[in-house]
Amino acid sequence: MTMSDNENINVTGGLRAKIENFWYHYKWHSIVSVFVIIAVLVCSLQMFGKEKFDAYIMYAGGYAVSQTEDGDVAEYVKFHSSFKRVVPDTDENGDINPSFLNLYTPSDEELDNAGSGSHNLIREDFSRLEYEMVSGSEYYICLLSSANYDKYKVFGEVSLFTPLSGLVPEGCEVEYYDEGAVYLHSLPFSELDGIRNLPKDTVIALRKLSAVASVFDKGSNTRNREYAEKILINILTYTK
Repeated sequence: MTMSDNENINVTGGLRAKIENFWYHYKWHSIVSVFVIIAVLVCSLQMFGKEKFDAYIMYAGGYAVSQTEDGDVAEYVKFHSSFKRVVPDTDENGDINPSFLNLYTPSDEELDNAGSGSHNLIREDFSRLEYEMVSGSEYYICLLSSANYDKYKVFGEVSLFTPLSGLVPEGCEVEYYDEGAVYLHSLPFSELDGIRNLPKDTVIALRKLSAVASVFDKGSNTRNREYAEKILINILTYTK
């Protein structure tokens, strides 16, 4: 063995010893650091990849909003365009982008007429509706069938919807379903594309601030609720 070979062995052995010594003393520090870096990276990617919306509006009832083209424009796009008439540019980026969540949650009679192949999707929509009603932090403006409204207006012993009498501007003529809901068909807004297709029993209501969601993200939850109240007033007062 040459001198050069001895030197390589000493260098290699010394480096390995240093690495093993470092790992012995700082193993958990290193694992935690790597975990934190990965978590920050994942959160950052999700933040940058998440689409930003100016408003969150939900429909849940016995009407299935079509995602496919009806003539030259898909029905979902018509809804989206109509909502843009009442939604301000809340993030001031020059682009109005409302999020429209449509959930097909039919009555028992309507469910009997639905194809058996769609029942799994319907169950998913019912589950999503319950989540949004009870703990959701985004969809505060609700267009609901009267059956869905009745089901959730009191959950347990908690009223989920805001009384609207204090929000309806003076001189604005509306037809109340009850203190927390207004018939959508009584508003000029209901005559817009897409909106006009919703059933006559559709009501519009405003959820109260979600106490469950506030525990985790009070800032954005409160902000979404404040925006929703302003947009609801725009819907109530909309004129052609």
